[in-house]
Amino acid sequence: MNNITIAILLNDIFLTKVFEEISKNHQDQLNFQIISNEDKISDYNVFITDVTNLSKLKDHLSNDYKILCIGEKSNFYDLANKNSEISFLKVPFKFSELKDRADHLFSSLKSAKSNIRQFKDF
Repeated sequence: MNNITIAILLNDIFLTKVFEEISKNHQDQLNFQIISNEDKISDYNVFITDVTNLSKLKDHLSNDYKILCIGEKSNFYDLANKNSEISFLKVPFKFSELKDRADHLFSSLKSAKSNIRQFKDF
């Protein structure tokens, strides 16, 4: 069974390390990959990013994406016409809130994946 890959695109090294730690609880069904702006964005459909990188990503968003964005929503009203599920986590935040949001995202991905059933070759 193929695992879901979550792209982590953050400028903050500390937050990147935090998500690496949080992800250890979900490595059984989810893969995490730290990417840079140069990586091919279309290879992923789940992102953990910050406001700076989201503004770079928004021109490339054309499919259904799940995005957890660290920062304010204020400048992203033009994303309303995209078919993406974007959750913003306002800074400053409590670590427990970050962990809860990440766990919720990861759990929803795992449950969506478990709803896929295969019957013979279908």
